[in-house]
Amino acid sequence: MPHNKLTKSQRELFCNLKAFLYTKAKNFTPIQDVKDMALILDTQDKILKCHNIEQLKQLCHILYNQGIKHTIMMQGLFLFFNYFKDNLKLRSFRMLSEEQVINFLFELAQNRKPSSMAL
Repeated sequence: MPHNKLTKSQRELFCNLKAFLYTKAKNFTPIQDVKDMALILDTQDKILKCHNIEQLKQLCHILYNQGIKHTIMMQGLFLFFNYFKDNLKLRSFRMLSEEQVINFLFELAQNRKPSSMAL
């Protein structure tokens, strides 16, 4: 995992993404029976065990294919993570400014078709 080293602020953002997906899976996934409950608990455990953004993306894709459609919003967050990692050098995630987020959204709007925007 040496090529996946994250800075403190990138790790902070990654942990927040994991927490967000965990909360979405926990609170917004309908449970029909005991088997569903076991699957959701297993999924929550897998989310918490993710060590990098690629694992989290794969898990999110699996969840979406299993019918948990509210994970689609994670695509925008994954794009932001990549933008953050490639373009922003901050000591702490708390130093992120509104202007930097707006720049990301502006670049995203310029590079994507409006119909494909997940935000």
